Amino acid sequence: MRYTPVVILLLLLGALSASADLAEGPDYTILWNEFTAVSVIDGFAVGIGPGAIVICQYDDTLFSFVPINILLTEFEPVSLKRQDTLLMVRTSDDRIVFYSLNGLPQLPHLGTIDPGMPFADFVLHGEDLYISTWFEGICRFALDDLESAEFVDSSLTGILMTQLEVHDDTLYALDRYNGLMRYDLSGPGFGQFIDYLWIPFQATSFLKTESLVVISTATRGVLFGEFGLTGSGIVDSIVGLDHPLRMFVTDTLFVFLNYRFMDLVVRHDPTQRTSLPISQNLIDGDVFILNERYHLLLPRADGGLTLYDLSEPGYSRSGLYPSGPISDVVLHNGKLFTGGAADPIRVYSVNTPVEPQFEYAIYDSLADVRAIDHNGDTLIVFYKTLGRVVFIVNSSNPDSFLIERSVFVSDTTVTDIQYCEQKIDTVRLMLGVGEMGIQVFAVTDSSGIYHAGTWEFIGRIAAALVYDSLLLVGTRKNQLWAYKITESFEIEFQSVKDMAGTPAKIMVIDDRLVVFVRDEMLVFDYSDPVIPELIRAITLPIPALDAVRWSDKLYTVGPSGVGIYNLEGAIPDLIEYGGRGGSFLDVEGNVLATSDGGSIHIYRLTDAAQLTPEPEPLPSGFVLSQNYPNPFNAGTSINYSLQNNCQVEIVVYNVLGQRVNILVDEEKPSGDYTAYWDGTDHYRGQVASGIYFYRLQINDRVSSKKMILLK
Repeated sequence: MRYTPVVILLLLLGALSASADLAEGPDYTILWNEFTAVSVIDGFAVGIGPGAIVICQYDDTLFSFVPINILLTEFEPVSLKRQDTLLMVRTSDDRIVFYSLNGLPQLPHLGTIDPGMPFADFVLHGEDLYISTWFEGICRFALDDLESAEFVDSSLTGILMTQLEVHDDTLYALDRYNGLMRYDLSGPGFGQFIDYLWIPFQATSFLKTESLVVISTATRGVLFGEFGLTGSGIVDSIVGLDHPLRMFVTDTLFVFLNYRFMDLVVRHDPTQRTSLPISQNLIDGDVFILNERYHLLLPRADGGLTLYDLSEPGYSRSGLYPSGPISDVVLHNGKLFTGGAADPIRVYSVNTPVEPQFEYAIYDSLADVRAIDHNGDTLIVFYKTLGRVVFIVNSSNPDSFLIERSVFVSDTTVTDIQYCEQKIDTVRLMLGVGEMGIQVFAVTDSSGIYHAGTWEFIGRIAAALVYDSLLLVGTRKNQLWAYKITESFEIEFQSVKDMAGTPAKIMVIDDRLVVFVRDEMLVFDYSDPVIPELIRAITLPIPALDAVRWSDKLYTVGPSGVGIYNLEGAIPDLIEYGGRGGSFLDVEGNVLATSDGGSIHIYRLTDAAQLTPEPEPLPSGFVLSQNYPNPFNAGTSINYSLQNNCQVEIVVYNVLGQRVNILVDEEKPSGDYTAYWDGTDHYRGQVASGIYFYRLQINDRVSSKKMILLK
């Protein structure tokens, strides 16, 4: 088995025109190597990220963890907790999902429960689930096969109940205003209250060791306490620690984390302390033994994992192979090509109906990929370490790709390679766009290539484009410059226009120059480059950092997500926006790939004409009516009729094909029914104005209709 070194997971969407029907398929929302929490179990690192659980295994030859299994989830995991052989994942809508750790790297799902109330923390003891509900105390639920939870009783002994832990048959519960309580769970009922360890300051978390309780306070550093003592029970303290948010313990060390520092304190002498910056990492990690030494594994804020050897705390290394970041993505010939600062070019098949499949790497030893373009099946790649732009032919064939030629690039700040299709005289231009200048190369029909010069500019370059014999350059001084390219590849100034912001992308649509600036799409006529004319300024619902045209649609991506525009009319017409934010994208056929530099998102664009097979219509006697009112504001009703008893599912989707909310999912007898949608998503948040679809599914038969939400 060849491990997939870059975990690309699938966000499966249907990008639809305003008149398109709803595409079939699951709704996956997964990221690349981005983790919010990670726990290490028997040599496996189990991490959670948006829409996924990823299982990684340590590779002794790579000295890092390699992803080997991916579980797509229909929920948003926010934290994980390990107890005996169970992995318990808390979701953003306050459910708890249980998995078995016995079969790693497989992670069998055991059940999901919904306590029906928000909570601060939870812990399992036998068949009893205890949850802390802040000012509402601690509630106990009886579990039935990890599938259902029934409220049994509660305790209101404390004031503000937060963290819960179970050790043997003792429940430890933190009351932030009073201290740490103990309950004996060996008998029947909720549990017998034993005593509490009074804490004179507001406590935020605790860590139970064999003999001591380590307590983090909001204002007074770290305290050490013992139960059974007269008075407060505080026996020692460590001052000067800046409010630790996570605490771990080894045989010899206490490990304290906040979002800026890691503090290592010697257990037998708390005056011995080492402090290290960790600001590039998240803190929901784990301490484990590797090669007989304790290590700390933390999620990186920009993707990947960081591994610290606690015996040499000043030394850290990447904990995930590879760690990114991603520099560019290209779609061509049914394949996705990715590259990054720590990675070679990796190739994935995107023709599969589910997640992309890793196929091969192009020259594993050539990493530090900073920009990719293509001319048919020839990849044009800038390798920063080599300082060369390399032409790789037969890139779609893992058995015959090879380097055809290369050319030296003196500017190592190049972040964009543009291969110009149109000719100037008898050659095509290739641009290497850097921060302050553009390297210019002439490519002849006989595959020759030579350096034709360097164009330098005042101000850092944000975007550039060659259009016929015209060069357009947007700078971070909020200006758009126009130059004429001569036959000797010199440039002659034509005009400069001031912008309201930095031009992020320049492109041509139907012989018009289009410039994306903040939340505007500016359309220019540059037929006279000395006096360009602004034809139209179109306000966008979300800012765009990159844009690609494919067929009759324009696709944009920015910090707030993807935008889809119809180009059949006189002006671009917004169809829908959504998905995840990014800074660059590419489109081919029905696949769209975006990236934010630390993750890759794949959207499968499918309209009604491409559905294979066509969904079966509802059988006679089953009716789905148009919602009323439509358009609607606060809410709308959906009437439907069932001829027989059947399992019914009614799901709301947006135009990107993302599942927004499930209105009905149960077995119902024959009759007339009404489902109501209040314009919220899975997590009870209000959705944006736009076009939505609702779909009724009965067995393998479906019917869907369009509705419009206006606010």
